[in-house]
Amino acid sequence: MGYGGNLMWSGVIAALARAARPLVLAHQPKLTDLLLGRSHDRAARLSEDAVFRGNPKISFLGGARKSALARRVDALFVAALEKLGARRGWEAWLHRRALARPGPLALYVDMEIHSYAARQVGPPGRRRFEWRGRGHAIEAMLAGFAPGAAALPPEIHLDAADRARADAALRAAGVEGPFLAIEPETNPEFFGELRAWPFERWQVVVDALRADGWRIVQLGLAGARLLDGTVDLRGKTDFRAACAVLARTRLFLGTESGLMHAARAVGADATIVWGGVTLPEFAAYPDFHDVICRRVACAPCGNQGWCDNGRICMLDIGAEEVVERVRARLAR
Repeated sequence: MGYGGNLMWSGVIAALARAARPLVLAHQPKLTDLLLGRSHDRAARLSEDAVFRGNPKISFLGGARKSALARRVDALFVAALEKLGARRGWEAWLHRRALARPGPLALYVDMEIHSYAARQVGPPGRRRFEWRGRGHAIEAMLAGFAPGAAALPPEIHLDAADRARADAALRAAGVEGPFLAIEPETNPEFFGELRAWPFERWQVVVDALRADGWRIVQLGLAGARLLDGTVDLRGKTDFRAACAVLARTRLFLGTESGLMHAARAVGADATIVWGGVTLPEFAAYPDFHDVICRRVACAPCGNQGWCDNGRICMLDIGAEEVVERVRARLAR
């Protein structure tokens, strides 16, 4: 699970923290953990996770080393569960056990049964996700703990060091005063280019906004393509410092990504170009951000990188429309 998934987990944590029961974050136990009487993966180090670190609503289990032999045994155990089709049953038993035990509630953030994807269907090369529930994805994740509970927005608890790294990166780049932030790329791991908007259209948007007098900071990975005229912070911040940059921006521009969830977590305004893999009300924050979406008949498709309709959900959104929506947002 990446930054976006963990940020949605932070919304689950925020909702569950309203109850009196303490929360502990963990990965589910493997065979060697159970043999030692542990109810969690003792090698997981979630306390150092970029999203969860510093969250006062949770404590953490794990953080010990495992030998190479223990890791091998655990890998064989997980492979056996998959081969036998027993993983979800195993996870359901662990979850029921966690709910029934007194004391802190263990949240196993690596469990498939808590995913907002209900299942994967289709033959190889035509796989797609079927989504769970009718509300927001965070509500779908909450359902296993508190059915019907309302989703709360994601959170990230930045500290002074995170903000200082963001300030230093902005100073080094010569950024003073109001600025916009942009991430034109999207993670292709599950969905290929289905959530991507054409790079050349992002360039049109950047050119228009620069003509309006805006400085635009580009965030993202070091190897990502660079938009002409942007202030280059690609790879120059870690994720938490990038979140601190977002907390200072006037507006964030992007697609469905970890930084989109981060913008919501830090209260940053945003204009998001949205495709049809999911619908905005399921995985975006249209009550807080301006989400530009074409509600095509084939959405939400859940397709894992393939499309029979020429990506019309994204390609039908023109650069001029995005420019005008951004200008309107900035003028509010």
